[in-house]
Amino acid sequence: MALQCKGLQIYDGPSSVVMEIWISGKLTREDYENFESEFERVLLTQERVRFKIMLHEFNGWKENALWKHVKFNSKHFTEVDRICIVGKARWAGAMTLFHKPFTQAMVRYFDFAAAQEADRWIAATQES
Repeated sequence: MALQCKGLQIYDGPSSVVMEIWISGKLTREDYENFESEFERVLLTQERVRFKIMLHEFNGWKENALWKHVKFNSKHFTEVDRICIVGKARWAGAMTLFHKPFTQAMVRYFDFAAAQEADRWIAATQES
């Protein structure tokens, strides 16, 4: 599996739940379907969610997976308020720009070297 939800982190603030997601290899349609089920389970108890996406040796999307990603983002347009992407600079611009048209969430990229700053940003209660 290329996409794994590593668990939930609970923070005080406007969105109390951060889903930490680890992505490696190429994402498949099945990865998104499994993730969406987990996300919708979390939404049963939360109004909004934040994502901390950890890219480790990410190689893009397999056929139909990119379309599933777009559909997921469109469906959950207002339910995510922050997306923190942590990875290598190669994917920084692409992943950050890719998410912006499909969400109202604040989206920010951090290099692995700035992982602690990413943790502070995703947990922050104010806009920054």
